[in-house]
Amino acid sequence: IVVALGGNALLKRGEPLTVDNQRRNIREGISSLSAVLRSNTVTFVHGNGPQVGLLALEGAAYQKQTGAIPMQLDVLDAETEGSIGYMLEQEIDSALGDEGCKRGVITMLSQIIVSP
Repeated sequence: IVVALGGNALLKRGEPLTVDNQRRNIREGISSLSAVLRSNTVTFVHGNGPQVGLLALEGAAYQKQTGAIPMQLDVLDAETEGSIGYMLEQEIDSALGDEGCKRGVITMLSQIIVSP
């Protein structure tokens, strides 16, 4: 089973982009899928638009302040894939309890190609 979570599912409209808000939204989503998770092999895919956008804005502000070149978009994408995957792993493990330890949960990053 494949479950797709959009980047906006991880952050509700108008919410500040914080780890706590994202964890809470992930936890709510995972809890609604706990029966599916317990009886199936599930692959989660997710968006990360708001998360990448925030890092890009932070990089632009840092560049304006210091003159340093901001990180490239593909690096920002990988960074947010990893952090979202990490939060998903934690909430899935928590929802599955001891069963999560037996089954294992992994995060796999993809490589994107950004056209200049």
